[in-house]
Amino acid sequence: GLEGSGRREMPEEVVQLFSVLRKETLTRLQDFSPSQLYGVIWAYSTAGLLDEEMLGTIEQRLRDVANEMDGQHPTTQPTLPPTEVSPTQPHVLLDLPDVAVLYKPPHWIVNPPSSVLEQTQQDEAADSDDEGNSKSIPSFVQRVFGPVAPICTDAAEAYGILHRLDMQTSGPLLLAKTYLGSAALRAQ
Repeated sequence: GLEGSGRREMPEEVVQLFSVLRKETLTRLQDFSPSQLYGVIWAYSTAGLLDEEMLGTIEQRLRDVANEMDGQHPTTQPTLPPTEVSPTQPHVLLDLPDVAVLYKPPHWIVNPPSSVLEQTQQDEAADSDDEGNSKSIPSFVQRVFGPVAPICTDAAEAYGILHRLDMQTSGPLLLAKTYLGSAALRAQ
């Protein structure tokens, strides 16, 4: 039911609307993209109406879609280039089958550009590293993981990058190496 313990008081009409939408959504899960399903989770959670049954059903659909997408692209473990650990260069902190944790140095761009104009602005703002590569985490991810992890070349999935850090900030970044890894972490 929709009587979650975290539910805020809201007009009965709103609760009824969410109830009707819930039934329709659960019967048509196969029609939704993963990002739409995350939107449904967010909307019901924000309204305080996300119950375990609905969450579990949507999470299972996300896992099914992720497995289908991963099945189209068999992955292998990347052969990571030997890296000198440097505070000015990105590197892999932890490498697991579905996810990795990267170190993002300061002054490296995390967000992939959403337009040609934004790409031009990022290119102008970002310097190059010692090898002449753009100081762009998406470029690093594509170069290191792209050959063996198709999600890391998929702009629609933000190259597997699951969150961002400001350009001036350094720290760990979570990277999905498979669509299943992405689905599991985004549902958290």
